[in-house]
Amino acid sequence: MFFRRTKYSTVRIQRAIVAAFCKFPGRVRNVVYRCAGINYGDADIRYNVLITNPEKLIVGKHCLINSNVSFIFGASNETIELGDNVFIGPGCLLTVVTHQIGDSSKRAGNNVYRPIRIEDGVWIGANCTILPGVTIGKGSVVGAGALVNKDVPPNVLVVGVPARIIRQLDNCCG
Repeated sequence: MFFRRTKYSTVRIQRAIVAAFCKFPGRVRNVVYRCAGINYGDADIRYNVLITNPEKLIVGKHCLINSNVSFIFGASNETIELGDNVFIGPGCLLTVVTHQIGDSSKRAGNNVYRPIRIEDGVWIGANCTILPGVTIGKGSVVGAGALVNKDVPPNVLVVGVPARIIRQLDNCCG
């Protein structure tokens, strides 16, 4: 059977390459990403990171994306943007897609897409979930296991399900 290469087949090939090499050592993985047309600069992307639409992920300088992190885009044109010096702990989920609540015959209604923005210097602890439309302000910390469903202001510590502000953080260390 004849295979015709289209824009969409190229994207599928890129996704297959990324999926196949996501468990390789960091340097090999980054070379494969670049060969697939994906460039995350000097970001440290650990093993088993799922990026369903790699061209929609914008990564700043000196970022760390730990193992088992998932970036879910669905069929959207929305992006997930990580500022400089962002640290994402293991097991986190960031998704730009959700659903409207439908009628009783099918509660998961139409898809709704909204971008996610993580500003400079943010630390997201292990196993956090970041929902669509959220902006996490510069220098904030999201405690492990938190569910972030609303915007987080700059320089605060948030924890819990749903995430709540626990305290203001200094611009300095500690």
